[in-house]
Amino acid sequence: MLTQPALATATATGRGAPGRTLLMIPGPTAITAEVLAAGARPVLSHSDPVFRDTVAESLARLRYLFDAPTSQPLVATGSGTLAMEIGLANLVEPGDRVLILETGVFAGRFKAICDRGGAEARVGLRRSAGRRTRTRCGSSSAASSRR
Repeated sequence: MLTQPALATATATGRGAPGRTLLMIPGPTAITAEVLAAGARPVLSHSDPVFRDTVAESLARLRYLFDAPTSQPLVATGSGTLAMEIGLANLVEPGDRVLILETGVFAGRFKAICDRGGAEARVGLRRSAGRRTRTRCGSSSAASSRR
């Protein structure tokens, strides 16, 4: 496990807290002292007026953010996989053909979700993340010279 103890005491920069070791791994996410303190407050019931007001304000802000004043935003508490599942369940039907462009580990998960939903999923165009791919209408030098 890689760590950087010097950053753990850099509270002025907001990158750590005294006595905490900053983990340099893909997860868990480093959390500021303010967020940890907020997590220590009493939990509100879903029927508490303060909770209802907070949810209503959050939904109003989402409508504003997405310039969709008459929409009904959905806030789903869960992992990124849940978000993938929700998106695919609402867009892909059994028998649909789905092409998944793979740039990392999530393409396999995307395909598994499609397969469970009865879609004909295929993973294609395997590339490493951050690697440029030439396209016919792209702006790479090779594409420009063919015009």
